[in-house]
Amino acid sequence: DRPKDGADIKEGKYVIQSVLSGLYLEVADGKAANGTNVQMGSADSVENHNTWLLKSVGGGYYQLYSCISDGQYMLDLDYGRTANGTNIQIYGNTYPDAQLFKFVPAGSGQYTITTKVTNDKSALDIYNHNTSVGANVCQWECTGNPNQCWKLIET
Repeated sequence: DRPKDGADIKEGKYVIQSVLSGLYLEVADGKAANGTNVQMGSADSVENHNTWLLKSVGGGYYQLYSCISDGQYMLDLDYGRTANGTNIQIYGNTYPDAQLFKFVPAGSGQYTITTKVTNDKSALDIYNHNTSVGANVCQWECTGNPNQCWKLIET
């Protein structure tokens, strides 16, 4: 299987909104530390908890730097595991594929955010379709369901 085609996203700062809940991808408690969980938060979260700096690395893939702590931490797939349910967290830049993501168009200005370690077969997923603040974000095989659809809003 070849990787999916990704969108060409302009580099810059974005909030990433869930189509399912209208909540935003955020760093739990705004804690700038390796292994801090990524979850769903409200728009009124503390500044920079839910803001991400997208940087292209080529091949359709992007690094997503959290805007907390001067961008020292990136969106990261726990230990680069490929299994369903693998947690999404932040971690310092270690240059692995576990920190590379692709924005695959899902129609209506929405995207599925796939993971490079799975060759784009899995994506960021709101676990168990939870629509509450604090809902966990993990990796799950691509389903096309709303809990895997995201909107990018430039800040």
